[in-house]
Amino acid sequence: MKRRHTLTWAAALPALVRPARGQAVAPTVEPWVMHILDAPPFGMLGASGRVAGVMADLGHALAREAGREIDMRLVPIARVLKDVNTGEAGLTILLPVQGLDPGVHALATLARLDVELLPRKGLAISDRRGVRGMRIASLGRGAGMDMMAQLEGAVHQRVNSLPAMVGMLHAGRVDAVVSVKESLRYTMEQGGLRPSDFGTPLVLGRLDLTLFATPSMPLAERQRLAMAANTLTRSGEFARVLARYATAP
Repeated sequence: MKRRHTLTWAAALPALVRPARGQAVAPTVEPWVMHILDAPPFGMLGASGRVAGVMADLGHALAREAGREIDMRLVPIARVLKDVNTGEAGLTILLPVQGLDPGVHALATLARLDVELLPRKGLAISDRRGVRGMRIASLGRGAGMDMMAQLEGAVHQRVNSLPAMVGMLHAGRVDAVVSVKESLRYTMEQGGLRPSDFGTPLVLGRLDLTLFATPSMPLAERQRLAMAANTLTRSGEFARVLARYATAP
């Protein structure tokens, strides 16, 4: 092609790609930003270095159903609360927790998780009355603290990590531990333990795993996410995600 022809095409190119008069330009849609709590198995780094875990899997399912990308970031609980309150993050998924501003929107319950009391092997606990005089461990800021407080006559011991807590139970240093079922099963698997290494768990109650949106998120976006969550709940997709984390080998 001669030089003058090249220049002619270069000059004409903007007109070719420019939308016609009156034609709307499609806006670039930014991904939603979701903060994932750094607490395995609910939030953790996977083998590829990407955010993984229960909440990440739920977030990926929501993104597919809602037809919009979700940028997931693994952060500690204090930053989850601060950034959702202020709008630095648009979304998060949490169990009941103090620290969310009243304006934060609860969009949908994604799952209901069992809080278990897991006894040491050989110890049978049939109901709450059977814990009198027993030493029971839990995380200092773990789920189910209100349920722990209702166990009359038990000696409560707070620990800093789930692996330490399950290790104490396996070694017989405490009589039982309390945490969310998925957390206990994941910790067993990571430690090379099996449910048969412990007693039969007693379910103390259930907690809602809820999708929250920052106060400034537009109503249309909140409705879109709520509809996607309801569809995935009815289809059983969320239940299948939880089932992958609720068993140990």
